Amino acid sequence: MKKSLFKTLLTLSAFAMTSAMSLQAEPIYVLTSGNRLLTVDSATPGTVTKNVQITGLQSGETLHGMDFRPATGQLYALGSTARIYLIDENTGVATVSSTLTADAADMTAPFAGLDGTRFGVDFNPVPDRLRVVSDTDQSLRINVMTGATTTDGNLAYAASGDPNSGANPNVVGSAYRNAFSGALVTELYGIDSNVDVLVTQDPPNAGTLTTDGPLGVDTSDAVGFDISGLTAQAYASLTTGGTTNLYTINLDSGAATSVGAIGGAASLGTDTVVDIAALVNPGARLRNMSTRGRVDSGENILIAGIINRGGGPAGVAARYVIRAVGPGMSGQGVGTPLADPVLTLHDKDRNVIASNDDFSSSPDAAAITAAGLAPTDGKESAILVTLPANSNYTAQVTSKDGTPGVALVEVYELP
Repeated sequence: MKKSLFKTLLTLSAFAMTSAMSLQAEPIYVLTSGNRLLTVDSATPGTVTKNVQITGLQSGETLHGMDFRPATGQLYALGSTARIYLIDENTGVATVSSTLTADAADMTAPFAGLDGTRFGVDFNPVPDRLRVVSDTDQSLRINVMTGATTTDGNLAYAASGDPNSGANPNVVGSAYRNAFSGALVTELYGIDSNVDVLVTQDPPNAGTLTTDGPLGVDTSDAVGFDISGLTAQAYASLTTGGTTNLYTINLDSGAATSVGAIGGAASLGTDTVVDIAALVNPGARLRNMSTRGRVDSGENILIAGIINRGGGPAGVAARYVIRAVGPGMSGQGVGTPLADPVLTLHDKDRNVIASNDDFSSSPDAAAITAAGLAPTDGKESAILVTLPANSNYTAQVTSKDGTPGVALVEVYELP
């Protein structure tokens, strides 16, 4: 039987989760053209809670972009002198981490310098490398500890089948999904300010772009973009008519929804917004990725493969909460959330181990709530199971009434 829509592998390991990937207000860090670092709340971006001057840069240097490193939780920034800086987000003190040099293994197009005026900067959480793209279609992979830089293929839209095939890209914001330590898979998204669309860069190293959908905003090339490692929410700073607003971005459709203006004149002054960064989850003990996909009727369902390699000591079983999230994503920038998800857990022989339709009727509701993992909507599904070590399972999400929509599978290991 072929279930074709979406299948991925989640590897569960030894630590307990301490942070649910729910969508909620969170701090957003804002880099300005005057090398200042502002902190705002994602729900009220006009209110600045911290405003520090970044110090320790080279004379006349400006920062092109920044991102939190999932492996460590530290803030790194790319300088115009091709230096990588470690930034203390509380004090603004910048320390040189490395200077970009051509990776000795790159024999195709060795790095010779940054090329462009606007940049997208974001960490790939899987190999722990910094991706840098520019408005000249440059695409780089950087080891921030050594500065070793690999030049990848120039950005270009897919040659056939893409509505922007043949157009010259202007990707000035980049963001990876699953920004947490230990992520096994990820996706690279970008914002093209020429045609005002969200794109996927896949394969990332080839630079191939596919159009996900229109932003619905005519933005300048002053774009910041990031996907939170805490909530999985995508955010962008987009500038129209001289005003920069914070937006949530729907990663399925590309649609941008304004939250409000960033900072205000009192905080920004004559500065413009260069980039934004949301927090990552370096020590959150996420034992999986949170997998999102579209659920249709019939066999086109969402399937998440799970391998339990043994929670705690080797060979010891572990308890997990598995959730199917749908209606709780309404109003959070997700297009057409699945209204009534049904969750079923199968073992490797396709036997049903557990299932739930509507968390409100689950026999495990009290225990799941006590663990702080109750879904936000009673129509969502959740199960509590104990899985033996070295065992394989699949969590399947279907639509109760056949109505299609987007669902999220989350897996949490309990202490």
